[in-house]
Amino acid sequence: MQQRVHEYYWKRDWNCAVTTLLVLGEVFDVAIGDQVLAAAVGMHGAGGYRAQCGLVEGALMFIGIIGQLRGLAEDAIVQACYDYGEQFETRFGSLLCRELRPEGFEPDNPPHLCEPLTRDAILFDIQFVSGLIESGSAPQQHGGTLDSAMKLTHLDRQGSIRMVDTTGKAETERVAVAKGEVRMKPQTLRLIAEGNAPKGDVLTPAKVAGIMAAKRTHDLIPLCHPLPLTQVDIDFEIDEENARIEITATARCRARTGVEMEALTAVTVAALTIYDMAKAVEKTMRIGGIRLVRKTGGKSGEFDQE
Repeated sequence: MQQRVHEYYWKRDWNCAVTTLLVLGEVFDVAIGDQVLAAAVGMHGAGGYRAQCGLVEGALMFIGIIGQLRGLAEDAIVQACYDYGEQFETRFGSLLCRELRPEGFEPDNPPHLCEPLTRDAILFDIQFVSGLIESGSAPQQHGGTLDSAMKLTHLDRQGSIRMVDTTGKAETERVAVAKGEVRMKPQTLRLIAEGNAPKGDVLTPAKVAGIMAAKRTHDLIPLCHPLPLTQVDIDFEIDEENARIEITATARCRARTGVEMEALTAVTVAALTIYDMAKAVEKTMRIGGIRLVRKTGGKSGEFDQE
């Protein structure tokens, strides 16, 4: 995150509002449209007229964007913005650019005086937005610092990546269910369903590949812990009406951390294997819709989006 802020400031010469939007977009995998960025560019210099800081404006814009994408009601988004403003002011002392930038706005100021403040503010934003996504309401920040319960646990307070220390966590039963799909032409689906693809049976190798991949997730995803999986199961549903194969993977274990990535990895590799087994017939198959649909166990409890 620190490197991205530095790059956006010094290589792209973008202002703090644009930088905030882009970094948050990358962290939460949200594409920021050109019109939104153009609006944020228009905030340049507004702080010199006693307006709200671009760090605040960029974050508020992002809260509106991600709130809408997550299906929050308009009233909930507005309330989240109010809560953000209150918590930002408590943490940093003001919402106004002139007060956050005591050096003022003199013609001989060096560029990007606000880079350290930007890093701290975006870390604050990440915590706030993570809590908003997780609970559907604004998280409370205690003591005005980022020491408490950083939501993106793979980032430390400086924005550098780390592997989470699970030593103090309790072992609980963990279950995760993920889904995905492979869309194709009806004739391709028919060949797979009848076992007549050029490479023969498609779904059995795909199932085995998904199970094997789940067991090697920690080798593929850099900061994942190796888990003692107790079960990985993969089911395929032939959907003739929509010309697709829906893949469902279930992973179980008793451990100190969740098994979501194992389920997602199983779905992904099963889908890739289907493509590999049938690409001689059709290269236009499309893999998509890969998502976590359910998880249980752990401190955050149950998640279900179906």
